[in-house]
Amino acid sequence: MKLFERAKELLRILKAVLSAIFIKDRPLEFVTALVRDYRIQKSSCRLSLYVTSVCSLDCEECIMQFLMKADPKYQMSLEELERFIQASEYSNYSFDFLLTGGEPLIWKNLREGLKRLRRSRICNSIQILSNAMNIDRLDDEIMGYLDGLRVSEYSTNKDNIQILLKKWPDKIWFVNREEFWMNPKTPVPGTLPAKCLNPEMLLYKDQVFACPHSRSIALSAQSELRLGNPVAPHFMKGLFWLKFAQQAEICTRCISNQRVREKTKKTRNIVRPERAA
Repeated sequence: MKLFERAKELLRILKAVLSAIFIKDRPLEFVTALVRDYRIQKSSCRLSLYVTSVCSLDCEECIMQFLMKADPKYQMSLEELERFIQASEYSNYSFDFLLTGGEPLIWKNLREGLKRLRRSRICNSIQILSNAMNIDRLDDEIMGYLDGLRVSEYSTNKDNIQILLKKWPDKIWFVNREEFWMNPKTPVPGTLPAKCLNPEMLLYKDQVFACPHSRSIALSAQSELRLGNPVAPHFMKGLFWLKFAQQAEICTRCISNQRVREKTKKTRNIVRPERAA
């Protein structure tokens, strides 16, 4: 029985692969990523948009803190977003988007950026990962563009969470951040090959990174590895090999590597005073 079910699943995968290549005209690098990340049935890769370095909190254990500090005023421009959309449409890619930062609700182009993503041919879904400290930026139009708002739950945002649940109960879910794994300051032995919990790519400054955290960790480690490709047609080519090559310098320091988490203590997340207006 198990053999029969496995054969049926392999046939479904094969059918989806052939459909993606010959019917939907998906490029090989895209189809390969779908198969590798078990997303061939969805025909959509995952990608984080790093839209701003500005944040309303200053969490001690934030994995993006090194990039935020290196480029503290960064706000993704609509021109950068448009270049990415055009290159992706030309390449016949499609994505499930996650807006990250910093705090995405502080992104100055939030409304127009979401509108352009939704109108593009590359958008399968959009979520925002937020600390819910700036919910005054949300309204029915913006929430209408979203498939979900993932809220990092801290001791500081309990009241705002209740407001969100009252207004948009079907689009809010939570990630508890009151305790978190400590960011390793040096490589953690015995954590390769990496077991990656965040296989999505990252867009930042006209470059697509093979890993959403690699740029931030590379700044901490003073690594000069090549981590991504410039935004251009078929920018996904070779990203798998870039991610494979960065394992020793990046993945051994990354708390999104399950093997690092298994060897790292959890700590009480310290939310330092607000640093954004």
